[in-house]
Amino acid sequence: MYGQQQLEEQTARYTQLNESFEQYFGVQEGSKLFSAAGRSEIWGNHMDHNHGKVLAGSITLDTIAVAALTTDSVITFYSEGYDQKYVIDLTDLTPKAGDGMAAGFRVC
Repeated sequence: MYGQQQLEEQTARYTQLNESFEQYFGVQEGSKLFSAAGRSEIWGNHMDHNHGKVLAGSITLDTIAVAALTTDSVITFYSEGYDQKYVIDLTDLTPKAGDGMAAGFRVC
């Protein structure tokens, strides 16, 4: 995705991500790296206004993450640029100010 010309920069980026993960969570057996490619809506961001038509383009930016399985029902994460820890307890999905939408991912 990045091309040979960005190999050194991207290698350093993923290395830093792994180091940050280990700083917060320690070494986790079986941790995995993830990348979500960036995109930009050129037209039709709100599908309800455009009868379901969207024109999107891929961009050479992405969001990366590292994650590991846990044995409990708690999701703990840190995000670069934010100076706090986020904790979501999946056994208590009552809405709280500032929370996301974890309840929508509950398996019925």
